[in-house]
Amino acid sequence: MVFWAVACAFVVLTGNRLGSYAMMPDVPTLCTFPALPGAKRHVLGRNVVAWTCGQANTTWSTGDVVLLRTCEDNLSALPSCVPVSPTSEGIKPCADAPPVPANAVLKYQFGHNGSSGRYYECKEKSGWMFGVEGRLTQCLKGKWTPIRDVCDEDCKMPQNCNQLVELGFKESGTYRIVPSGVQGDLATPVWCDLGGKGSKLRDALSAARDGAKKLPGSVA
Repeated sequence: MVFWAVACAFVVLTGNRLGSYAMMPDVPTLCTFPALPGAKRHVLGRNVVAWTCGQANTTWSTGDVVLLRTCEDNLSALPSCVPVSPTSEGIKPCADAPPVPANAVLKYQFGHNGSSGRYYECKEKSGWMFGVEGRLTQCLKGKWTPIRDVCDEDCKMPQNCNQLVELGFKESGTYRIVPSGVQGDLATPVWCDLGGKGSKLRDALSAARDGAKKLPGSVA
C-alpha cells in the first residue's frame, strides 16, 4: 500500500558521526531561561533552550541527557543533574544512526560529557506538522530517541491515529491531533498505540486524572 504522505516520510542518516559543535549562534530569547547549577545552557532559538549536565557521568533526574524547554513550559520546576546509577545502563554511545526528518536541517549538535543529541529545524518554506520551532533526538541507553513529527509545507495536522499510520509513523507515543479535522482548531495531546492491529487514542492530559481514557480507532 502506498501511503498518501510519502513526502512526509523519514529518512535515515548513514555515514560517520559528526563531532560536537553548534551550527547557530546564541540569539535573543522571548522569555527568561534560568541558569541551572552545574549545567551548560544552549540557546537554540528565540523561545527554546537546552541544558546539558556539566559533569561527566551525570544525567538529568528525568533520565534525559539533553533537557529541552520552551517559553511555554513551566520554567519554575526544572529537574537537576544527578549521578548515573551504578545499576543503570549509564551513558553509552548509540550504535544506531540518529533519525533525520525529511526537509529538516541540523541546527545544533550536543556532545558535552557524553550528552549526545541533535536539534533540527525545518528548511525554508516548510514547518513542523505539530507547530513547534524544532525537534530533538538524543542518545539514551545506547539508542537514539525517535522524532515523532514531520517537516513539510504540505503536511496537515492529523485528525486521528489512523492518519498518523498513513503518514508513516510507527512508534507508539504521545502525538498532537485535531479531533475536529478542521485545521486551525485546538490540537489535543493523545496517546497513539501504533504497535498493534488497531490504533487506540488516549487523552494524554486526562489519563493521569481519570485513568487511561480511550477513544476507539482502528487501522484499515
